[in-house]
Amino acid sequence: MEITGEYRLGAPRDEAWKLLLAPEALQRALPGCQQMTEEEDGHYAVTLKVGVAAIKGTITGKVHLLDQHEPDSYTMAVDGKGSIGVAAGKAAVRLQDAGETTIVRVVGEAEVHGLVASVGQRMLRGVAVRMMDQFFKSIDHQLGECQQRASASSPLPGDAQ
Repeated sequence: MEITGEYRLGAPRDEAWKLLLAPEALQRALPGCQQMTEEEDGHYAVTLKVGVAAIKGTITGKVHLLDQHEPDSYTMAVDGKGSIGVAAGKAAVRLQDAGETTIVRVVGEAEVHGLVASVGQRMLRGVAVRMMDQFFKSIDHQLGECQQRASASSPLPGDAQ
């Protein structure tokens, strides 16, 4: 199943890049993420609580951030399994400058097997897109929090140094 999306993040590309690769930010942004442990640089073990229609369960798996070309693009590969099924996917993530904001374009493929796949591809695609929307909304919110903290700690123009 193909999954695509385009998102505008309210921060310059270099800030968006750093947050999109920060383990703490990823854990906060991944819907249902209960645990995320860095195994090595760019490779994480994850535990997610997921639900599709009446099918709910826990999936354990891996997230790999590959082919990193700072601050332009990277590939995210995921795989996981649990009592509700098996999932694997890969997505190309591209960041583009847009003034003080960043456009993120995602093009990916996912495969789902097992009980969760029984709900049908149309519903699964909708759930996958909703999860991706939630992820980028959280990343954008976190970027806003970072900018607020940075401006609160910066001296106001004209303040004595």
